[in-house]
Amino acid sequence: MSRISIEKPHYKFLKKPTSADLNVGDFISNVVVDKAQDVYLYDLIINRHLILTFFDTECSSCEEAMNNIKSFATKNPHINIVSFIHTTDDVFQLLDEYYNNSPRVYRLAKEIINEELKIYSFPKGITINEIGQVLHIEILGPEYVYDFLKIPLRKLLPNN
Repeated sequence: MSRISIEKPHYKFLKKPTSADLNVGDFISNVVVDKAQDVYLYDLIINRHLILTFFDTECSSCEEAMNNIKSFATKNPHINIVSFIHTTDDVFQLLDEYYNNSPRVYRLAKEIINEELKIYSFPKGITINEIGQVLHIEILGPEYVYDFLKIPLRKLLPNN
C-alpha cells in the first residue's frame, strides 16, 4: 500500500490571486491611496475590517450606488467604509465635500484600480479583513445590496 502525499495542500486563507479577477480568499494589494499623506490601503483598516467601494463618474450605474453609499454609511457609523473614485480633480472636490468623510473618499487612477487592485467593473464593493483578505464581493446599486457587504462582519463587530 502506498502513501498518498499532498505536496501543496490547498488553504483558501493562504491563497494568492491566481486569475485576473479578484476573488473571495485573495489578498488585495496594499497600494498607495494618498501619495501626499503617504497612506496605503492597509492603513485604512480599522476594527479588523474595511469595506471598499469603487466608482467611476463615467459609469451610468454608479450614480445610484454613489448616492446610496452615503445613506448606508450614515446608518452604519460603526462600519469602516472607504470609497475609491475614478474621476477628474474638479468632480472629486465636489464629491469630497458632498460625502464629508461619510464615507471617506479617495481618488484613484483607473489603471491602479484595474491593474493593481484587480477591479474591472463598477460599481463594486469588497469587504476585507485585518490582513487584507477578501471576504465578500458585491456589485453595488440599490441600498439593500450594501447590507450584503456586512454579512462577513457578523462575528467581527459586536453591534452589527
